[in-house]
Amino acid sequence: MEKAWQRYEGDKFREINRVSYDPQQVGLKQLEDWLKEARTYRDTVENHLPDKGEPK
Repeated sequence: MEKAWQRYEGDKFREINRVSYDPQQVGLKQLEDWLKEARTYRDTVENHLPDKGEPK
């Protein structure tokens, strides 16, 4: 997990936590469910890694 800040709505910032995971081991839905159970889930922003040949 990597903590960072992201700009949104012009000049506003929010803290985000970036999580890398192995989709062969766990799915995005399962990760979201775990975070919801822990009451720490807010939102999901999907980002594809360019070295996998997927769009940014």
